[in-house]
Parts: sequence; structure tokens; C-alpha cells
Amino acid sequence: MKELNTLYTPAQVAEKIDLSQSSVRRYTIALEKAGYANIKRDPNNHRKYDIYDVQTLEYFKGLVNDKKRSFEQALEETMKDLDYIHAKVDTRDLSTMSSENNNTERLEQKVDTLIELVRALDQKTEHLQKDNARLTALVEKQPLALEMHKQASIDAVEAPKDEDREQIEDDEGDTPEVSETPQQGAPETSETKKEEINQKNDGIFSRLRKFFR
Repeated sequence: MKELNTLYTPAQVAEKIDLSQSSVRRYTIALEKAGYANIKRDPNNHRKYDIYDVQTLEYFKGLVNDKKRSFEQALEETMKDLDYIHAKVDTRDLSTMSSENNNTERLEQKVDTLIELVRALDQKTEHLQKDNARLTALVEKQPLALEMHKQASIDAVEAPKDEDREQIEDDEGDTPEVSETPQQGAPETSETKKEEINQKNDGIFSRLRKFFR
């Protein structure tokens, strides 16, 4: 569509159809004399060619290069075939437009697909962030819970039950006191004191072992 509105100088036309500028001028003058009035002029009176003019000159050139026709015959045939030449331009342009429309539709479909993918990724990211927050909270709480559990276990080991404590205290109360005054015939020695202390401790440890079994 853009090409239909583009105007070319004689030099540009010569380059597009592989013809010298002098030949372009000669063909143009011949066409204008034969009644071709499509070629425009700028404010400086220089010729400006649109895509229809370019295709007409190219068609004219092809007939001239055909050795079976003279220049005049090629000109006459070109003027007769103007509708055909211009129709080819329109058909090509419509084909280009259709192709562009198809490309646009495909691009729009790809954009829609990309948008859906982005939305899905956003939702997945949101779920992952929530899961990560929950896991972080659990990890932060775990050391405190472990410390509390550890302290409770230590307290349970270090502090016997009330009934066991009472029993230990009763046992300690039942342990005969060692008389400071030695009995006649059985003088108290340091070995005797050690034995009594060991017996007392054995009784206490025996009950503690029962408690922890």
C-alpha cells in the first residue's frame, strides 16, 4: 500500500527497471504523445512516476527488447494493454496487503499466547511466594520449639517426681545417724564412716535409676 503512494524521480525509475535515464525520458515522451497522461510533475515541472508508471515503462521496455516488434509497435501494444498492466499492480498490491494481514493476525495470536503465559507465570510466582513465606515461618519457629523441647527434657531428667522425691527424703530420714560418741568395744573409724555414706548414696541412686527406667 505504501508503494502506491510513492513517487519516483527519473533516476530512481531508471535504476528500478535497469534502463538508462535517457531511455526513460524517451519512453516517457513517446507514451505522453500516445495519450498516456498519468505521469505527474512537481512544482519545478520535473516528472514524478508512481508504481503504475514504473510498471508501464517496464512493460514497454520488454516489448521494445523483443526483436519481433518495432518501437512504434511496442508503444501501440503498451497503450492497448494499460488496463492489464495496472491490474497486475493492483493484484500484486492486494496480495501484499493480504500477506501483511496474515502476518498481523499471526503476530496478534503470538502476543495473546505470550500474555496468557505471562499471566500463568505470575500466578505460579504468587503461589511460590506464599509457599516460601509459610516455609520461612516454620523454619523460624523450629529452633524455638527445639530449644523448648530440649529444656523440658533437661528439666524432666534433673527433677524427679514428687513421690520419688518424698521417698528419697523418707529414706534419708530413716538412715541411722552416726553417733559421734563411739560405742564401747566398737570404736568408729574413717572406714566405717565411708561405708555408711556409700550405703546412703547407693539407696538414693537406686531410686533415681528406678525413676529413669
